[in-house]
Amino acid sequence: MTHNTKLKPYKLPSSELHDFGEFSLPKAPAVTVFDRIEAIPQQFFQVQRDLTHLENLVSQIYVPFGFILFVGKLSSGFYLQVGIVGEENYPNSVVSAYSASKTEQTSNGDNAKLVYGRRWLIEESIPSSEVLQTALLAVQKAREHELREKFAVTFNADGKRGTPFNSHQDAPLMRHVKHELLMSLPEPIESQVARLSFDGIPFSVTQSTEISATLTAVHLTFDVPDTQQTNFVKRFPEFEDRSLLVIHDPTQSNQFLHRVIEAMLTRSQRYASEKVTFSGYPRFSTHINAVNLARFSYQTRRPSHVSAEFLRHFKAMSQKVDSDKVPSVNANDLGKQQRDSLDAYGVRLGYLPHQYLPSKSTQS
Repeated sequence: MTHNTKLKPYKLPSSELHDFGEFSLPKAPAVTVFDRIEAIPQQFFQVQRDLTHLENLVSQIYVPFGFILFVGKLSSGFYLQVGIVGEENYPNSVVSAYSASKTEQTSNGDNAKLVYGRRWLIEESIPSSEVLQTALLAVQKAREHELREKFAVTFNADGKRGTPFNSHQDAPLMRHVKHELLMSLPEPIESQVARLSFDGIPFSVTQSTEISATLTAVHLTFDVPDTQQTNFVKRFPEFEDRSLLVIHDPTQSNQFLHRVIEAMLTRSQRYASEKVTFSGYPRFSTHINAVNLARFSYQTRRPSHVSAEFLRHFKAMSQKVDSDKVPSVNANDLGKQQRDSLDAYGVRLGYLPHQYLPSKSTQS
């Protein structure tokens, strides 16, 4: 005789996160997820993290080939940094030749080079899920930086090329030549595409489809020679199919090239989202069912019972986390801009910046 008895959910021990420096608050309530796991959700954990905890956590984050994650301690909090294995993007520039080390200049032909992205602040109080999000963002932005420097445009009859979307443009100088930079230069799409190259690879238009009066879909192809295909895919696996769809407004003469780099960056960001995993789990993948994810989010925020003691601890923790983030109003023009904005919005709730007093009109 069989019984259709509902199994009791497996109770997940909260100690699982202790290696990451996260500990449940006293009397923290549990939730049941998908009727089979009972656990204390992360928002009911307090963070007491040291560098070892952070190293334990980041060791479980896997990133695409060519990226390496590093973490370190700051005077307040920690940082996460991405190392990128690649090649010199401007090998023929005066700056590159001047700054190259003796070792690089006398290498035996191996062009692999390690460079580093910016440091990303990891506050002492942020939970492991946010560390994972920071790792994804760091990888995406490091990849973006590299792609922008590989995207070149020919700008004169002599075939000279520049990288219009690199991240090192001189903004203070650009404002003095804004007339030239904002000048409209009408040019057929085919002619604009003929100017383009990515890592030395040209593009071609395979199809152009008018969607509406202000939207056109242009299908581009990376014209990778067969002899370079393997190496190209190894360096840029997100463009393995060698195609790119660009949606642009044909009535905006300066828009198309911007839309091309945006389409490339979107593809690259999606590639990183699929490849960055946590203990083998593809946290940001499109393979995750969004409806089930909504159910998961709802369930983890609906404990059946919450004690008064827990609420006191939770409120104290939340207030400390929020208050620790509060900045001070700055000096000079920046401080005036901050005060004017706060007064204009009439902000009175939340944790106001230190050294800020609402104006009388705001208080009334």
